[in-house]
Amino acid sequence: AGGDRDRPGIVHRLDRDTTGVMVAARTNLAAASLVNQFKRKTVEKVYSAVVWGEPPFDSDWIDLPLGPHPHRQVLRAVLATGQPSSTFYEVERRMGPVSLVSAHPKTGRTHQIRVHLEHIGFPIVCDPLYGRDAQLAYSRWVEGRRKEGLRVPAIARQALHARRLSFLHPESGERVVFEAPLPADMADLL
Repeated sequence: AGGDRDRPGIVHRLDRDTTGVMVAARTNLAAASLVNQFKRKTVEKVYSAVVWGEPPFDSDWIDLPLGPHPHRQVLRAVLATGQPSSTFYEVERRMGPVSLVSAHPKTGRTHQIRVHLEHIGFPIVCDPLYGRDAQLAYSRWVEGRRKEGLRVPAIARQALHARRLSFLHPESGERVVFEAPLPADMADLL
């Protein structure tokens, strides 16, 4: 986080192939302020995700501890011995086999949104690490109904986008909000 004075420094990370808003600090003072805000969990983060299925609730909290997957080193999993993790989600649009969901992670664990949504049965579309079985099952279902013009939606990455970041400006102390529009691949998918 942060680098030398007047040298930009990335303050937080996004999962590989997740698009959207990121913040970079231009000074060490800004970096310290922003890192502290992320640590205290006062940065508001909002993600857009296209998930398989239709969650039964319009909104809900997912409070499940996350830790390293017991068998696959690159993955994370819900584990009783994991770190506390909390994600609030809201369904923005239901579209039959898929839904557009807004996810608000309170904590910032690796792959948190992806693991939480997969664990409750609504994995992110085209996620190469989580929820492959759901995607394959949907592909088979679509194949059987191809005559109705249905097709498997596909993009080259997980359908996850960091839509909004809000935090206190390191110098002015005022709350600032930065947003990134939905990228073309997710817009086409919808």
